[in-house]
Amino acid sequence: MKAYLDVLSAHVEELEKLDRERTNFEAAFVLDLQNSFSGLSLISRKEVPQKRKGSNNPIQLPSDRKKRKRMIPPEAVRVMKDWLMAHKEHPYPSPEEKQHFVERTGLSLQQVDYWFINARRRILRPLLSSSLQT
Repeated sequence: MKAYLDVLSAHVEELEKLDRERTNFEAAFVLDLQNSFSGLSLISRKEVPQKRKGSNNPIQLPSDRKKRKRMIPPEAVRVMKDWLMAHKEHPYPSPEEKQHFVERTGLSLQQVDYWFINARRRILRPLLSSSLQT
């Protein structure tokens, strides 16, 4: 029994030694971290610049952020709206027609695509629903 208690006592001493080493390591680690980051200041989450979803551009600083209202030129809107009204029954331009709009209006293909998506929702849907009610 005495041999068992001696072994157990040796294990307890070893565990206490390991615990002291761990405590010393943690204290040294915390001091090292504090020294590493001593020149930095904390900022709020609102101040952290966010990358826009789907953007490949690097994150811009908050001072560079300005909301730009991207207006499509009125002449381009007129051209596409005229086509839309003439094709109410099937308001989906073919790829060739979309390319024609790109060349004629100076917009990108994506702008033309999005314009038609939005126009079907904002212009045609209310127009068609009001004509069905009368």
